[in-house]
Amino acid sequence: MPSPLYILSTDCLGKVDKSMLSQHTLMELLIEPVIPKNRIYKDGSLSDSLSDVMGVQMNDHGEIIEINWASYGLDGSLHYQWLPLTLRILCISQNSLKGSIDLTALPPLLTGFKASKNHHDGTIELEYLPETLERLLLASNTLSRDTLFRTSSSSHESLFGSNQRVFGNSESHVSPRES
Repeated sequence: MPSPLYILSTDCLGKVDKSMLSQHTLMELLIEPVIPKNRIYKDGSLSDSLSDVMGVQMNDHGEIIEINWASYGLDGSLHYQWLPLTLRILCISQNSLKGSIDLTALPPLLTGFKASKNHHDGTIELEYLPETLERLLLASNTLSRDTLFRTSSSSHESLFGSNQRVFGNSESHVSPRES
């Protein structure tokens, strides 16, 4: 006879619903591995107010709608899964950010994502882009040539146009795969 403890499900353990987290907590989780933090925080560390975070714009409800950290001299990686759900524009170009970019983690309202001229690597899968995304710039990174160009929406085809150099480093040319 199985123990009654094995009947209990642990499916919900370890999962966090980010819509339940404060904007403040999301910012802490997003930039936890980034250095130097003094380029993001006005006083070198996050205070109780998001107004101390440089390059961040908020709406009238105190929700983060834009992050512009272009040319901030940032190193490390961002935890993209913690981007605020209210974010519409993310610009992190011309830094030394590394790691892979999980486009499935982008907020559903995002209209612009600029991450060119960094050190991001890995494969980019375009199948699950936010429906609202209008601009995606990932050039001059070290992305894999195996980028998947399938998209879930015909509206995303306008993202690429004739410019196939939106991905990879400046020396590489990535061609779309046949769907």
